[in-house]
Amino acid sequence: MENITIHISIPMGLTSLEDQIRNSEVGKHVAFVTIKTFSNPATHEAYSPDLEDPAIARQVQYLFADTPLIARYWRSLPALKWVHTQRNGVDLVIDSLKKNEAPPFILTKTPGDLNSSFITEYVLGYIIAMNRKIFEARESQSRKDWQQRPLLCNQNIAECTVGILGIGEIGKHIAKACKVLGLHVWGMTRTEHVVNNKCESIDNTVLINVGRGDIIDEDSIVQAISNGWLGGAVLDVFPIEPLPVSSPLWDLPGVVITPHTSGWSASPEFLAGIIKVYTDNIQRYITGQPLENVLDWQQGY
Repeated sequence: MENITIHISIPMGLTSLEDQIRNSEVGKHVAFVTIKTFSNPATHEAYSPDLEDPAIARQVQYLFADTPLIARYWRSLPALKWVHTQRNGVDLVIDSLKKNEAPPFILTKTPGDLNSSFITEYVLGYIIAMNRKIFEARESQSRKDWQQRPLLCNQNIAECTVGILGIGEIGKHIAKACKVLGLHVWGMTRTEHVVNNKCESIDNTVLINVGRGDIIDEDSIVQAISNGWLGGAVLDVFPIEPLPVSSPLWDLPGVVITPHTSGWSASPEFLAGIIKVYTDNIQRYITGQPLENVLDWQQGY
């Protein structure tokens, strides 16, 4: 078996990652070098002084890190062979590539089926909350206002239609759960941005984005809601994260913002699953077997 040294930046919730790998079957074949990672207080961007040190950067062959660090530093790591991230979505890394560029390293990631149930719960929870006007009820309560008519739902949830953009592992899981509740489900493939400054009113429609932050641009959402073309939005992902405090989305009526948490859980089972995905791949790598959950650079997943 091959012995490898992994440079590791400890992600959120995975502080026991090194210990668990050391105590696993592959532990005796792996050495760790911890990468110091910080967040810029002004921009919240992650950065690593270690990866900016040429002497350290030249040594990095195997890296475990979050996608912002990978996207920022992979070009300065000349010996890089294999990178793993705990994320399922890796659009930050893909967006760091030039057109038709193929990186010289393998990227593996957490599969969608590991966090699909959490994202499905998120989506269904907000579908129900929006349809049953839960947020409006909370506002009425804060005013001590007993008004029934404004809080009545417009339709049974089984009369609603859900359009799902992107039918991968997560999209299929959401579709299956929606069908159980009786919703009508449409599956759609992703397309390029279409500029359209006019739209028929769809005021009862709510946009929920748990995919990529750049699927729909901020200006389009603001315009659609402000003009009454869209009834509201639930947004968990954004082109720039954290969402800048200057964004009009923070104060836009009908918009719910969450900080990219739809697919995450603090449960030990979920975190153990993330770690097992990685340790299984380490076992495969050091024994010369093909890796699993490898990103297809052309397909983007």
